Amino acid sequence: MIDYFPTLYRYPPLPPDSSYEQSGIAKSFKDSSGHIQQISFGSEGGQDEYHVIYAWFLSKKMTPQSKARAKRLAEIYRAINSIKNRLMHGGTGFGHTYKRIAGYSAYDGWLYAQNAPLYTSGRFIAGRNVYIDSVKALINRELAEQLLIHEASLEDKIEILHKADALGRLITDSYYLQKAIAFTRSYGPYR
Repeated sequence: MIDYFPTLYRYPPLPPDSSYEQSGIAKSFKDSSGHIQQISFGSEGGQDEYHVIYAWFLSKKMTPQSKARAKRLAEIYRAINSIKNRLMHGGTGFGHTYKRIAGYSAYDGWLYAQNAPLYTSGRFIAGRNVYIDSVKALINRELAEQLLIHEASLEDKIEILHKADALGRLITDSYYLQKAIAFTRSYGPYR
């Protein structure tokens, strides 16, 4: 694998989407018995797998602290993806994003370790409150429309608002807040 996809173990690493784009997507080779084999990441599912493998390779270069931060980021990103998924009534894009979060969170966990002094707490609490309030406003706006046409119930609204509260509890410093905002704006079908 390393011989055919050097972007997986490049150091410093590229962001996972850039690594995937530069990987070449598919490689053919002869196995030990002389048969032609192919490794391919050329589909949506293949791209998902690439991100998981990318995360595994990157984890080998991470400190325990970076791994812990990547794990928390994965929880944050999955919480955001789950809220978006519920608001949009699902879809395959959310499943793909869920799997790719392994790569996104690994890279962002590694990145923090490289630049930790740049992230100060500053006005973190106020910023987190503004972010969570904006997520809740989006939920209320989307569900108000869905309630009118009977696509959602009051129980749905309460459940999704609880997910937003849980997301707020996961965001415990300014780096997590910055990455949550960036993920909300960048990934998944609902941007």
